[in-house]
Amino acid sequence: MRPPKISVRRRSGPRGEIERNQAIFLGLVALFLLLYGSWFVYDRFMKTEEDRVRAVIQSAAQGARDRSPRAVSSILASDFRAPGNVNKELAHEGLVVVLMQQYREIDVTMLPDPIPVVIDPLDKTKAIATFRVTVRGKIEHESPWDDIIARWSPVGAGVWKASFKKTEDGWKMQLLELTSEKE
Repeated sequence: MRPPKISVRRRSGPRGEIERNQAIFLGLVALFLLLYGSWFVYDRFMKTEEDRVRAVIQSAAQGARDRSPRAVSSILASDFRAPGNVNKELAHEGLVVVLMQQYREIDVTMLPDPIPVVIDPLDKTKAIATFRVTVRGKIEHESPWDDIIARWSPVGAGVWKASFKKTEDGWKMQLLELTSEKE
């Protein structure tokens, strides 16, 4: 004896279309919640403070690539200091000139990857990152790359040693020092 044939009929018309759209919408919402939940668990429970400091540095590099002075200077603490008596306001003004007025394209490279970050064992709200930065720019899209640090920065080339402090707004760069190329 043969089993009975089962035929499945799809609903056609406006009601079937609405049900299909609702299913797609619910699937997208579920996917979004799964991705957000995964990110939340990683960010909250698995990401180290060293990773958070690296993320701040990477966000500044991306801000420079995007030619956004505010994105770069937003990582600086209100009491930021760098060589040449540069404070947060002066750094932001310089970034406006370099990123928005002088260059049309920016490339930033930082080494080593990942950037070494050391959290102060006695004060977990302080950290130091040591890295090399290369920042190049093009005045026009067809122009050759120009070494921005050599031309514009009072900090100069070499190994940058950045001190960070943890604030209510996350990790902020407080001090930037330049050490010799040999270190």
